[in-house]
Amino acid sequence: MKQRQKSWWLIGLVIFLFACSAEQPGSETVASSNTVAEAATIIDQITQPATDTMEPVTPTEAVVQPVSTGAQQTLPSEAMRTAHMSPIPDVYSGLVSPISAETESLERGAEVYTSFCAVCHGDGGMGDGPASITLNPPAAPVAQSSRMMSDAYFFWRISEGGQGDPVSSAMPAWKASLDEQQIWDVINYMRSLGSGAEPRRVMGGMQFNPAAEQVKQEAMLTTAVEMKLITPEDVALFQKVHDLLDAQMGQGNGVGQTNGRGNPNAPGRNGTAPGGGNGFGRGQGGPGLGQMEAERMAGIGRLVADGLITQEEALAFEQLHTLLTQAGLLD
Repeated sequence: MKQRQKSWWLIGLVIFLFACSAEQPGSETVASSNTVAEAATIIDQITQPATDTMEPVTPTEAVVQPVSTGAQQTLPSEAMRTAHMSPIPDVYSGLVSPISAETESLERGAEVYTSFCAVCHGDGGMGDGPASITLNPPAAPVAQSSRMMSDAYFFWRISEGGQGDPVSSAMPAWKASLDEQQIWDVINYMRSLGSGAEPRRVMGGMQFNPAAEQVKQEAMLTTAVEMKLITPEDVALFQKVHDLLDAQMGQGNGVGQTNGRGNPNAPGRNGTAPGGGNGFGRGQGGPGLGQMEAERMAGIGRLVADGLITQEEALAFEQLHTLLTQAGLLD
């Protein structure tokens, strides 16, 4: 009974908010009755009582509590790594957004996000929307993920939902509700959240803070130096390559591409997806390699191909990344 009351409370909240936006003169967008009904139906579905294979979680299990440095609340690191492990299906592999992240796209993306995504992922994309406390695994912090994952990964996840992978989340498949432009627009908007942009406020939730993430990384590297795992020179190299990768992902590039063209079999795209010849740049990575690791290596391959780092720097960064991960310092 309490679960059903919570579901109706969430549905009422969505309908109330959409009604308010429709009634205010000069509001940016007006949600149709079909959109409201569809959003309400989805919310009702994902907030049903848990089955034997999906136990409900408490708010403290769903998020990591913030620390004094101002670090963000996020999906637990192990769960996030697991969510990024599945290889992208061939039909989506290599997709690169054809829509630049200009004002018009971001505005359209904000409308899609607030209508379909914010109730679980939160206004700021930190996985802390009002419905997230009922989900196991909790909603992903898509603002943070947008700094690590490719266009192809997000197009796949949004289109097909979260069923059937190592995490098996409650995220619906949105390909029947959203067209390709809407999906690319919402990806652009999520990437803007990952850069720290002010979110459109509808459901509540934290705003991603890139500065807090930088503080967290610097503290991790300082600890590694104090443990004599790495040297100050290693810190400088790690930060250089990491910052270049962040900038690359912030541009919405499809990781694994060196010529900006996508998979010839992927929806709405044409072209090829060549791998690199330097040990990096192969979109899916080697056997057993997680998707996030494969995309990082592909991104490093692009940095080498573009002349932004040397092959030696690329190899050294990967060695440092492995060392820090094995030491339990790097998420």
